[in-house]
Amino acid sequence: MLLAVTVLDKSPLTIRKMFGQIAPRYDRANRFLSMRIDRHWRRFAARNLLEKPGQVLDVASGTGDLALDLRKYGRHEIVSLDFTFEMLAWGQDKLKGRTTGQVCGDALRLPCGDDSFDGACVAFGVRNFANPETGLGEMVRVVRRGGAVGVLEFSQPRGPFNRVYQFYFRRILPVIGGAITGSRAPYKYLPASVGEFPEGEEFLKLLRAAGLEQLSARKLSGGIVTFYRGTKP
Repeated sequence: MLLAVTVLDKSPLTIRKMFGQIAPRYDRANRFLSMRIDRHWRRFAARNLLEKPGQVLDVASGTGDLALDLRKYGRHEIVSLDFTFEMLAWGQDKLKGRTTGQVCGDALRLPCGDDSFDGACVAFGVRNFANPETGLGEMVRVVRRGGAVGVLEFSQPRGPFNRVYQFYFRRILPVIGGAITGSRAPYKYLPASVGEFPEGEEFLKLLRAAGLEQLSARKLSGGIVTFYRGTKP
């Protein structure tokens, strides 16, 4: 008996189109679906990326929520990068005067020179990379020696809470997300992509292979998300 296997389409065209369609209501959906806990996750990443203020590249920045928190809570100078123009456009007003600039560019081919930043961070973006290894390698490339790369990404909680979480994530979230943004597709894609993401020790192996050391993984909100961090030697 053959089992059907669903292969997620993470081609740049598909991902760009998907996020471009929901850009106008992306922030509203995030706040509602996470019950505003997403703000805590980003603040934690912003406060723990670097020990002192520096120049930071926010990769897959979207509408710029992480960029704002990196600026406010880490006191960093920020360059915000995303390859979906619509997401950058909808974040333009709230980022105005708060970042060094917004760049429309591909995380797999960062338009930045080697050793350009003190740190690089990405929130909920690596999971969407067509090639995570390449994207992580690019982030390491543009960070100076002694700098850090941070990754904030969804993970799956363990224990009894996981059953409740999975029901909400796979049954409720797509309905609400679709109602808010007008498209269910991204919110069906979300739990599917989280389910196949190499979390925990497996993801730390990817960071190590990308050239990072002093690796750490901090679970937040009962394991719903994890903040990964590594230092460039």
